[in-house]
Amino acid sequence: MKTKALAILFALFLLTLPVRAQFNKLYDFGSGTDGSEPRFSEIVIDGSVFYGMTCNGGGLDRGTIFKCNLDGSGYIVLHTFMGGSVDGSFPEGSLVISGTTLYGMTCNGGESDLGTIFKIETDGSGFSLLHSFSDAIADGNNPKGSLIISGTTLFGMTEAGGGSSMGTIFKIGIDGS
Repeated sequence: MKTKALAILFALFLLTLPVRAQFNKLYDFGSGTDGSEPRFSEIVIDGSVFYGMTCNGGGLDRGTIFKCNLDGSGYIVLHTFMGGSVDGSFPEGSLVISGTTLYGMTCNGGESDLGTIFKIETDGSGFSLLHSFSDAIADGNNPKGSLIISGTTLFGMTEAGGGSSMGTIFKIGIDGS
């Protein structure tokens, strides 16, 4: 009886010990070309791979899109943002995935340097802009946050632009229509 009571007390004691969560660092940003400051971005998991963006870093320090295996191996930069009229710069937000295509936004770059919506294949091929934001009343500019996908339509918001210059909510087809 004493042995049973001691065993129960010991089991209760073990239950009161703190449980440590398992934490494993998977990758250190740091070379500059691999990206830096992955702020406002969540990773997107597809099978055994995850995808994400960095706001800075890359060749011209304008951000990157990357992929990495869930165990931290195989880190690869899929795209380095260069800015200008045919590329975005400074992505802030998360990617969304549909099939093998990733979609996202940059808050600068594009034709008017007021942000873009882009797509890229998960293997890094096929990068293209779906939309360049302008300063027109009918358009917003400087998109922030993340896109949401529903069927074949992307939804998002801009920080500025629109009729009152205080931002917009928009939708665009995954083909740019």
